[in-house]
Amino acid sequence: MNVVMIPTEGLGPLGDGYRIEARIVVWSGKNVLKAPTSALYRTSEGRDGEGWSVFIAENGRARIRKVQAGERNPRETEILSGLMEGERVIRYPSNELADGARVRIVR
Repeated sequence: MNVVMIPTEGLGPLGDGYRIEARIVVWSGKNVLKAPTSALYRTSEGRDGEGWSVFIAENGRARIRKVQAGERNPRETEILSGLMEGERVIRYPSNELADGARVRIVR
């Protein structure tokens, strides 16, 4: 993505190595349910084809939950459906983690 900036005020003389630090918002939303991107993994099982899932920690067990992901960045993903506010997701789930496995919450 290229960004062209047009200053709203005069910048004065610019020296060698001049730089501008900026934060560019490409999407925003209100009342968005988010989950860490590191909790999501791709699934390709079942008749619904490819999608996204997460593991949640529920009563000391890992439970698979299919989710519908929306906008995302390297840190957070918008969750359109499949999770409720307050549910605990498991970040960086290993390939050995399975539905029903015992888990412990570490703070």
